[in-house]
Amino acid sequence: MSRVPRRRRLAARRPLAIAIALVALALLGPPVAGSEADAGARAWRAAARESDAVVTGTVRGLEGRWAGKKIQTTAELAVDRSVKGGAAATVRVAVMGGRVERPVPMTMIVADAPTLAENEEALFFLRDAGDGTFTVSRKLPVHRDPATGEKRLAVGHRTVPLDSIEKLKKAIERAPR
Repeated sequence: MSRVPRRRRLAARRPLAIAIALVALALLGPPVAGSEADAGARAWRAAARESDAVVTGTVRGLEGRWAGKKIQTTAELAVDRSVKGGAAATVRVAVMGGRVERPVPMTMIVADAPTLAENEEALFFLRDAGDGTFTVSRKLPVHRDPATGEKRLAVGHRTVPLDSIEKLKKAIERAPR
């Protein structure tokens, strides 16, 4: 009596597993779009309340350097608009992670930490570091709509018009301290 190899038995069950998964997805239905949008809006309103400053701006002059045994990236942020905190026209910002070239080229990526890129435009949520710099706690990238040229904020898997910043500003002002 010959035995069927385990790999073949599992392969024979694969179509059944796929069918079960598809039926489960069909029964559960798509996620409710409004709840995802509401959760995203709540998250960035909460981030704004916890920040010392919230600004739109463009990253200029990235510099990676060693901070002890970690890499820290600092940059100048050319501020376009201040939503909260009355930031200056140019702000020095820092994030953990980045790239250094000496003593050897090395890149450090920090989970859940925002990254910065030269000429990147975004809505930045900043915390005062107390030494004249701000740390970037969160950012929402700004993209241009190819069809209209309109600037839009990337919020989760969707984009919202940049004028949503005014709604954010009003939400910050109404929020309890």
